[in-house]
Amino acid sequence: MSQQGPVLLLLLPWAGALLMLGVALLSRRLCSLLYFLVLSLDFWVLFRSFPVLIAKGFWNYELGGWAPPWGIELVETPFNALLTGFILVVAILAWFYIRKLRLPGPTGARRERWLLSLFLFLTGTALGFLLLRDAFSIYLLLEALMIFWAGTILLLNPKGALDAFRILLWGSAASTVYLVGVLFLSASAGTVQLDDLLAQLFTSKTPGVALAAGVFMVFAWVLPSIFPAPYFFSRLLNHTPSFVTGFLVSVGARSAGYLLFVLCFFTLNVPNLVLPLWTTLLLYLLVLLLLSLFVLASRQRDFQHAMAYLAVAQGGYLLAGFVLGNKSGLAGSLLELLSQTLAVSGLFFVSESLRQGVGPQPLSRLIGMARHRFWTWTALMVFLASAVGVPPTGGFFAKFYLFQGALEKHDWALLAILSLAALFNLFYLGKFTFYLCEHRSAVPDLPPPSFSSLFPIMVLAAGVLLLGVFHQEILHTYVEPSLPRAFQNLPVPNVPFLGKAVE
Repeated sequence: MSQQGPVLLLLLPWAGALLMLGVALLSRRLCSLLYFLVLSLDFWVLFRSFPVLIAKGFWNYELGGWAPPWGIELVETPFNALLTGFILVVAILAWFYIRKLRLPGPTGARRERWLLSLFLFLTGTALGFLLLRDAFSIYLLLEALMIFWAGTILLLNPKGALDAFRILLWGSAASTVYLVGVLFLSASAGTVQLDDLLAQLFTSKTPGVALAAGVFMVFAWVLPSIFPAPYFFSRLLNHTPSFVTGFLVSVGARSAGYLLFVLCFFTLNVPNLVLPLWTTLLLYLLVLLLLSLFVLASRQRDFQHAMAYLAVAQGGYLLAGFVLGNKSGLAGSLLELLSQTLAVSGLFFVSESLRQGVGPQPLSRLIGMARHRFWTWTALMVFLASAVGVPPTGGFFAKFYLFQGALEKHDWALLAILSLAALFNLFYLGKFTFYLCEHRSAVPDLPPPSFSSLFPIMVLAAGVLLLGVFHQEILHTYVEPSLPRAFQNLPVPNVPFLGKAVE
């Protein structure tokens, strides 16, 4: 089993989900137990792979023994293994909320069981984004992600048919554009293997092909980057359990963000490629647009809507590191990816623990929460501090490296954008903290939290803090070995990608 680690990580959630479709006809309790056992076994397989990764730096696995480009290759690195662990932790903690979920109607119990199966399908799809290195297989995963995403929303919220349709429509359109880019690369380079594409584009001296294909392929990440903005998904937040939204944002969107990093810096980063001015300006505009959503988050009067805009705005930090493209910027983006996986899911888990049924969740209900729900308030402040960039959270050190990358590159425009976002967020974090600590005797106390609602958010809050405390070890052991070869203290081969020297 130890020699099949990467493929087991990918197949266990999918196999468990298929098995659960049959178990769903028998017992809800059996489905719940199977869900927990499958994810626990996957976590154990991941744990067993860490000694190999730390010793070798990466783990290549060829499905069926077929070498690429004819076969499909899985690549496990220290960083994507750590991110896999974070995703599995979020999926396991979501189990505590699924256990107490009671959907109305005669089919409610059956839909609860199907939800467990969909969560496993979504987890397996996210792990595929992290491990697979075949561009066409990734296209299939993108289509599967949109189907499972829409199916989850429609399963829990019959009124969310419009949101589910939008996800299917926009997601299929984005996946098709991604496929156009893949076919374009395949016709030019003769392969769809992500590791081989860079070598072929480099030897053929066609950087323009990489740029054209990159525009198509990057477009596929538009939908994950805007989910679940209330402007586009108006009925989603108030009629879908908050922990489900948090799971979709944390697991689906963040794993897609890592794949975007691989495409940009290990597949299309041809050494002599120079981005035209219009592309650079567009990237700066996207960073500014995403970070400006912090303003919209501060103007919301509904807690779920505010957290949704906050989650979308966090994507601006990831993109900022990609735009910088230097070692500090990329290290900050990867640290931010880890931090957001925990903090964003934690924000929605807090919303779930405070929620009483479906419908709006006005911020006025949170007045004085520090007195009524102290531990829930503590976890919420940790998540918000990480999103804003307050030490000693993981989000602070991620943003610190982004600032350092902007200074090293002398990118004063991006430095100004990041500084304005940081100052604005610190100001409103102070206002919101005062709001939560305010004393108003007329406001009824919030109901006491149950163990199943409090335990997940405390685990996630502890993870965000530990990520900050041990950020140096994480950078050295997990982040730096996953950066392009040019940013590592190792001999640089002719073409820098995934440690493979290309003659």
